[in-house]
Amino acid sequence: MVSVAKPAKINFFIFLLLLSSSLDSDKLNWRGEEFWELCEGNVKGNSPPSQQFVSTVKTTVLFLIIFVLAVIRLIVHLKPSLLGEMSPVTRARVYDSVDSLISAGVVALLLVHFLVRPFYIPSESMVPTLQVRDLLLVNKAIYDFTDPVRGDIVVFHTNTSLKGETPPLIKRVVGLEYDKIEVKDGKLYVNDIVQDETFTNGPIDDDYPAEVVPKDHIFVMGDNRNNSRDSRYIGPVRIDRLVGRAEVIIFPPNHITSFNFPK
Repeated sequence: MVSVAKPAKINFFIFLLLLSSSLDSDKLNWRGEEFWELCEGNVKGNSPPSQQFVSTVKTTVLFLIIFVLAVIRLIVHLKPSLLGEMSPVTRARVYDSVDSLISAGVVALLLVHFLVRPFYIPSESMVPTLQVRDLLLVNKAIYDFTDPVRGDIVVFHTNTSLKGETPPLIKRVVGLEYDKIEVKDGKLYVNDIVQDETFTNGPIDDDYPAEVVPKDHIFVMGDNRNNSRDSRYIGPVRIDRLVGRAEVIIFPPNHITSFNFPK
């Protein structure tokens, strides 16, 4: 019997996960009429395409690729003669490659939609912890079972991101509900206790008057404290606006880091 080497399915999975990395899975839309309405609205307008439009297009393209591959695989399975005089070994390799792509694509879509969300870092607000264009995996399910804690790096919606006009933000949780937050003398105080923060990008330039975090809210700040639009400017964040918790940097390879697992 001839042994056929199987392609590494994990490579296909990573490829498709990266391809879907900028999808806003909270706004996935599979209904064709709404997709074309979005297209028409963006084509007619003079402004750049909205985040909702871009994510809908990418989602639709990825779904269509998987659908076409599945149809091709079904046709070839029902009518193997379409592969012509292809040898059994080559035919087996073709079958295995297509099967791997389909299964990896389905897993990637399910993960992105229900469990994890890839997220690109768009700015320097979390330097030095996160660099621009780092690619993270965000755990979307974690806050269905537990509450955020101080130190969590969270992705959350703003008023504009809920409309699809801007991407969500990513910051670090520094205060929970009923915590007293204050910045003075270049340091962060939580409940009148100065915080030892070795992960920030130096002392804070501007003071922030004492404020108590409301119920069902958190107070977030970027690690690059002097170059971050966070709760000091947009106010405390409602917990129901949380998208999830950052778990691991997966790209580039030299930045791979996990945040919530023992190192």
